[in-house]
Amino acid sequence: MLGGLWEFPTCVVEGGSDPVRIAAALAATYGVSDIREAGRVAHAYSHFKVDLWVYGGRVEEWGRVAEGEAEWVEAEVLRDLSLHGAHKKALKFID
Repeated sequence: MLGGLWEFPTCVVEGGSDPVRIAAALAATYGVSDIREAGRVAHAYSHFKVDLWVYGGRVEEWGRVAEGEAEWVEAEVLRDLSLHGAHKKALKFID
């Protein structure tokens, strides 16, 4: 249903889990350092709701991430990409 749209790196945080610890692990996977909480987003799709904790950090190496389809881009480029609704809301936290 949301195929073909860009999104930020994400992971599920189960109830009782520490989102800061999980964000740090996710950040390490994608080569991000100096993470900090940037904000929170609540979004409702037609058949489910999501609550996002948004974290920012510093990327040392730009370009492809982990030899996959992931790619780091400048903030101004992000604003022109087709993003999921919740991820569009997260743009306000991007420096």
